[in-house]
Amino acid sequence: EQHDAQELLAFLLAGLSEDLNRVHDKPYIEAPDSDGRPDSELADIWWSNHLKREMSIIIALFTGQYKSLLSCKTCGYESARFEPFSFLTVPLPEDDKVSVQVVFYPLANTEERMKYTVRVEHDGTLFDVMTSLARIIRADSQAASGADNEREKTEEDGADVETKECEKMAKNMSIVRMKESYIFNIVPTNWPLTKMQNRDTGEMDVIHIYELDPVPEVDVVKAERTNDEDSGTAPTTETDSTAETSTESTGHGDEADVEGAQGIPAVRTSYLAIAQRKLELGTRPFLHPYAQCSFGIPLLIRVADLEGYTGRDLYDLVAGRVEKYTPKIIHPILHRGTKLASNDGLVHVDEGADGGSPSRGRNPRGRHHRRQTTADMEDASAGKMPRYGFRLRLASRDGRRCAICPWYESCIGCHIPDDDSPTIVSCGDSIAIDWHLALDLKSEGFGWNISEASHTIPGQLSNGSNTILSGVKNHRTCSTGKGKYGNGAITLEECLDAFSKQEKVPDAYCSKCNDLRDQSKEMTLWRLPPVIIIHLKRFQWGELRRKLRDHVEFPIVGLDFSRIIAGAHGENDIESDADGSIEDTKDDAAMNGHGETPAEPTEDNKDVEAGAKADPHSDADNNNTNAKEGAESSASTNDLANQMKSLHVSPGSESLYDLYGVVHHQGTSSTGHYVATLKSESDGKWRLFNDAQIFEVNERDVVDSSAYILFYIRRDVKQASLDDLWDTTVREGQGMSHEEMERMMKEKGEKCVIS
Repeated sequence: EQHDAQELLAFLLAGLSEDLNRVHDKPYIEAPDSDGRPDSELADIWWSNHLKREMSIIIALFTGQYKSLLSCKTCGYESARFEPFSFLTVPLPEDDKVSVQVVFYPLANTEERMKYTVRVEHDGTLFDVMTSLARIIRADSQAASGADNEREKTEEDGADVETKECEKMAKNMSIVRMKESYIFNIVPTNWPLTKMQNRDTGEMDVIHIYELDPVPEVDVVKAERTNDEDSGTAPTTETDSTAETSTESTGHGDEADVEGAQGIPAVRTSYLAIAQRKLELGTRPFLHPYAQCSFGIPLLIRVADLEGYTGRDLYDLVAGRVEKYTPKIIHPILHRGTKLASNDGLVHVDEGADGGSPSRGRNPRGRHHRRQTTADMEDASAGKMPRYGFRLRLASRDGRRCAICPWYESCIGCHIPDDDSPTIVSCGDSIAIDWHLALDLKSEGFGWNISEASHTIPGQLSNGSNTILSGVKNHRTCSTGKGKYGNGAITLEECLDAFSKQEKVPDAYCSKCNDLRDQSKEMTLWRLPPVIIIHLKRFQWGELRRKLRDHVEFPIVGLDFSRIIAGAHGENDIESDADGSIEDTKDDAAMNGHGETPAEPTEDNKDVEAGAKADPHSDADNNNTNAKEGAESSASTNDLANQMKSLHVSPGSESLYDLYGVVHHQGTSSTGHYVATLKSESDGKWRLFNDAQIFEVNERDVVDSSAYILFYIRRDVKQASLDDLWDTTVREGQGMSHEEMERMMKEKGEKCVIS
């Protein structure tokens, strides 16, 4: 299992900060509540308490402070917390829906396969996917026919009519789990989307949806059965009370019955999975040098009243469905077979079940009368030309062997006769279409690459680039983008807005109500560090484990954080200094990392402040009140703000950052590879670091969809040295007491730049 680069970096920075920490004995400090205090005063208390436990160059460079505001919806009470952060983890903005790629296999021969992108709820089911697809197909059909929907739109139940029609269309669809050139199983429509997630990659697989033959309407069935009763014949249709069932373990198919009217049995439907096969030569034969290999597009057919089908009916049905997936040179053979089927005077060219001449009107037979087929038989892929140019056989799902006979009998599939006797096919069977060798040669392998067959084992035909998705056209929904930078592109500013977006927090404790209440939470930045690390939250761990591959457009230079800084939203006014200089106030606010100036001590706290300067721990020794703690923290924060002047921040550039490094993740949520791009300080060029390889890259190539961690440095500290940022005096021993920390901050003055 791969390790996350952000977790590794967090572990590294935490370890370095602990090793370089100048506070040896960390006191326990209880987090204060707001208690109606101004944000500037409360933030300084939180920051001062944090510095009493953590004082290192890592804190000075990488640690900032954010404001978390909880607002009670019942009483309106607001509680603020000012927590430190080393990583700014921002979410990628998403709506309540997820995009699912779908390949639709239409029923009509005039329509081609099409790839769609549908939008469904995160917690939706596969039936929601089919309903969304039906809505798109319905809209396209109405647009193509020029239908006037104004009357329907004006009706109050217009939306209900559309929903019912889409649900009706969805019931005539089926989702399958597709393998290479064959259908593995039919998937239940009540499955959640998480069930279709790839277990190895964590990504959502492409969903394959087949359009099925509509089942007879209940009214039609009722009328037919009424006529049977009037004529004195009892209905013989088998019933099943299950409306929608599906089996994952067997994978052969499922049954879906339409509920009848009161007292009327339901219509029984059967599912048949059909794969195409042709004869190929293998390099490692086991019993025979030739093997039947699956290729092409499989079929899924829903048949009503399969028990009443004859072999001829089944061949007619399969020939009509497979035509659209065969080369045009094969179509005359299929059409000729249709003419033969329509002329009762012509004799079938296929052999009967007993190997003799064909006959009509024979007694019904079961599977115990089946005829086996082995690879060395002439009619396996040759012999007399069948009516449609192919023979149907009962085979396993992947088409490698017979579905009925034991493996040691070497049967490639029991033959399904093309005659007027009841078919031996049952619901859930997998059928193989074995094309005649002459048609294989005539069509040059049916358009599939057969030159690589010699590199495969028998029963596995390598199609090269001709995969199951080759030749699929993209619907316009596949190119729908949600950002101004292209398909699926979003901006880093949108990610920052998503970070500061107000969210609902149910059952949070309200100190004023003294009970659990529904509250709202809002996150903003308060202090910005000299170097800020932005972590794009691409990985989602939950029921739907996936990686977000959205292209995030982030600036190389001039990233402005003022949009999410607490002071920038007008939460607190910026006050001027005693001399009334607004420019000096702006400088101090910029050096403080937020739009606030340190709170001035009140008259009641001046004595407390003076005592605190004389003895930094006088409040702890004498158990001073919270007001004294706030006054001391404010005084300490004033000292910290004065030391920020060594950064020489220019007005107007305090919140502007430039990019100098990016960590990229290439892969999925479970596997992948990390590379990094860095900007050289010497020549200003960008270079890609991929393990031991280093390449020069263009600046525009740095911004791509694989960006995972972004490193920005504030403009006013780009030229600063380590001595400007921290006290680099060599020290003996370990640790620093609170008195030494306060003394160092006062003596070094311009050198200590904890921000």
